Amino acid sequence: MRAIPRTDPLAAAARTWLRALERCVRAVDYAAARPLFARDVCAFGTHAAVARGRAALERYQWMRIWPSIRAFTFRLSEMRCVGSEAGLCVMAPWDSLGVRPDGTTFARPGRATLFLAPAAEPRGPAASRAQGRRARWVALHSHFSVAPETSPAPPGRRRRETPGTRPASSGTLARAPSRADAPARRGW
Repeated sequence: MRAIPRTDPLAAAARTWLRALERCVRAVDYAAARPLFARDVCAFGTHAAVARGRAALERYQWMRIWPSIRAFTFRLSEMRCVGSEAGLCVMAPWDSLGVRPDGTTFARPGRATLFLAPAAEPRGPAASRAQGRRARWVALHSHFSVAPETSPAPPGRRRRETPGTRPASSGTLARAPSRADAPARRGW
C-alpha cells in the first residue's frame, strides 16, 4: 500500500471513475451508475446508514438524494489515493446544490471515500496479468456524507440538539460519546 502520486496512471484511473459517477449523478442515471459498483458493494450514506448490495444502495441512497441535488462535482484537484493495482482507496471532497421544496438552492458540499478494485472479468490468464492500470474499476465500498458544517436546518426551523449532543466550538453539533458508540456485536 502506498500513496499514489497525482501523475500516476492509477490516480488517472480514479479520476476517470469519479468523473463517470459525477455524470451519472448529474443526469440522475441509475442504470449507467450500476456498472461502477460491485453487485455486493457495502455503502454508507446520508440516508442509508449501511446499504448492503448495489440494489439497496440505489434504492435507499441514490434514489433519495440524486433527484434533489444539482451541479454535483468532485473536487478532483483535492483527490487523494492510496493503494496499488490490486485496489485503491480514493478520498475526494465534492460540491453540490441542494434543492428545497420551493425550488431555491443551497450549498451542499461533502466528502467521499471509496474502495475501488479491478472488476472481475473472465478473460483468461493473460488478461488478468495485464488488467492493473487498464482495468475497469468498481467500488466495493463507498461512503458519501455531507460536510458536517453544512447541514442546515430548513428555513424557519432551528436545529435541535438531540439527547447526548452539545454545541461544538465551530457551530456544528458534536455528540458526546455513549454506549451506542461501541462497535455493534452483530455482523453487517
